[in-house]
Amino acid sequence: MAELEKKINNAGAKWAGIDEGKAEMKKVHHAEKDLDKAKAAWKPVEKYQEKKSLRIRKIIAFFLLTCWNTIS
Repeated sequence: MAELEKKINNAGAKWAGIDEGKAEMKKVHHAEKDLDKAKAAWKPVEKYQEKKSLRIRKIIAFFLLTCWNTIS
């Protein structure tokens, strides 16, 4: 198993050393940067959705409590 991993690593190192490999790694690097930007842009939306769902749960709980108190 270790021998297979060594061969894989050696092949990867050789590939990364050629121009085509370098160009592909640049593409990957740029894609990772774009992904990080997208994740950062999504954070405010996630916070809004969390607050909205919490607010809805509070409203439902309040409604259920008030209805239960008027029935009993």
